[in-house]
Amino acid sequence: MTTTKSISAKTKDANGRGCLILFFTIFFLAGSGFFIGFVVLPVANMIRATSWVETPCKILASKVKTHDGDDGDTYSVYVCFEYYFAPPTNAEAEKKRYVSERYSFMVGSTSGYSGKEEIVKRYPVGSKRTCYVNSSDPNEAVIDPGFQWGMLFGLIPVVFMVIGGAGLFWAIFRMGNEDKGNSISSKAQGGSRIRFGGKAEKKKIPNRRITSTGEIELKATSSPFKNLIGVTVLGLFWNGIISIFVYESYSGWGMGHPDYVLMIFLIPFVAVGIGLIVGIFYYLLSLFNPRPVVRIGNDHIPLGGTVSLKWSFNGDTSRIRRLKIELIGREEATYTRGTDTVTDKEEFYKHVLVDTTSAANINAGIGEILIPFDTMHSFEASNNKIIWELHFNGDIKLWPDVNESFKLKIYPLAPGDEI
Repeated sequence: MTTTKSISAKTKDANGRGCLILFFTIFFLAGSGFFIGFVVLPVANMIRATSWVETPCKILASKVKTHDGDDGDTYSVYVCFEYYFAPPTNAEAEKKRYVSERYSFMVGSTSGYSGKEEIVKRYPVGSKRTCYVNSSDPNEAVIDPGFQWGMLFGLIPVVFMVIGGAGLFWAIFRMGNEDKGNSISSKAQGGSRIRFGGKAEKKKIPNRRITSTGEIELKATSSPFKNLIGVTVLGLFWNGIISIFVYESYSGWGMGHPDYVLMIFLIPFVAVGIGLIVGIFYYLLSLFNPRPVVRIGNDHIPLGGTVSLKWSFNGDTSRIRRLKIELIGREEATYTRGTDTVTDKEEFYKHVLVDTTSAANINAGIGEILIPFDTMHSFEASNNKIIWELHFNGDIKLWPDVNESFKLKIYPLAPGDEI
């Protein structure tokens, strides 16, 4: 029997794909906009300023500007200066007076008052300094055309750009290719039929009353996309806070007043932040993995019963060197320990259903699962759970592995069932 998606299911897939494209487009455009404004344009100005003319100037005003924000105040360096300039190409031209308020090419403001105060102290009112003037447009001048530490914050949007760009590629091309693929039943015909079961396989339960509900497709308990969003939000939040203290530390170091205690204190927090960034790229790469599609022959599976299983993959499985499919039963208990809420997890049943390196069996397969009758059926309460899952692990060399789980609902023995 060939299984096809209904029109409503196809419509939902199309809508879901459209939402993902919109989401990743916003991510990419937002990251690109901030990156251009905070990195590309300042760097372009720094390159242009290499040909500007050194000119004497006089400081008219200097102070640390305070900018109010929802999450606290930020600060910037304000320096106003005057200079007299005439185009070098016209030696007879009379020098004109100009006024500029540009200290550097850095855009925006950042935290850290003391570092900016140190800069302002170098430019007291009335002092003579050197500025750099654009000979093509003398109205354009700057005091310090070089690199500023605060420009590093402009690299944060790169994360949004990478996630948005990769996500768009995945949503447009990979999801589109998946929709064009064959159904799982037709693909599975190419694989071998496997009979597998649990430790109680030889103990049959007669008079089993099972009402067939037809073949169903299981949903993964998690997805690389959800994991990516979760670790990205956490990573941006964590690194956003830590970057404030890191910038303070760098400011003191750059001014010749390093705070070594703060540097040592920040090491473990920075390490966690780096780990979260690595996690972002890990789950980003996992978006491009082939994803298992799993169908079972019945959604009413009792203890001691058997159910058919079919699997295939959306995507290229040639990179998967080894596929392992496990049937796992797990108990979870949540309780309070002091002021903390703790959840303990313990597997009471684990059986390897498939462990293969055969390309044909990795790509698709058909088989049967026997649920041991002498275990526990699925159960969920406020503090206790019994969970049954099919876990797929695909080993990919030098790349994140395929790791996805599919929940099964196992029903208890019905009255009158005999062992």
